[in-house]
Amino acid sequence: MAEKLDRIIAVLEQPLGAADLEGGWVDQSRVQWHEIFSDLRGHVKAGRALDPKYRSFFIAVGLDGWGIGGGPLCQLAEKIGGDLRDALREEARARGEPFEPNDSEVPSDPERMKLIHMLLSEREPELNDEPGIG
Repeated sequence: MAEKLDRIIAVLEQPLGAADLEGGWVDQSRVQWHEIFSDLRGHVKAGRALDPKYRSFFIAVGLDGWGIGGGPLCQLAEKIGGDLRDALREEARARGEPFEPNDSEVPSDPERMKLIHMLLSEREPELNDEPGIG
């Protein structure tokens, strides 16, 4: 996962390409996802247990909440999401705990946006924190 994280972080440091723009990426999502993946990379490279905030975070849900649904960046992010689920499953197994992602626990669209913001800022979002509102 570390190699994929390095790759996506490097790409997110550059202007968005046409295919990613068509897939729903905007500069604000690029910056926010750069922060998310950089934080995740810090945990992975340090060999630390993943931060508990990632235990209920599904990258595909977050991408969908931003309206992102295509392009090379989205595909790479989804692959990282699969790796993250595998890592979380392994951590849970090592602790002797179950890890059963449940689609019924996936938050609704407005809640998705709040979840993303809470993960980034580790605080309660305000109403005007949602992208596109300001």
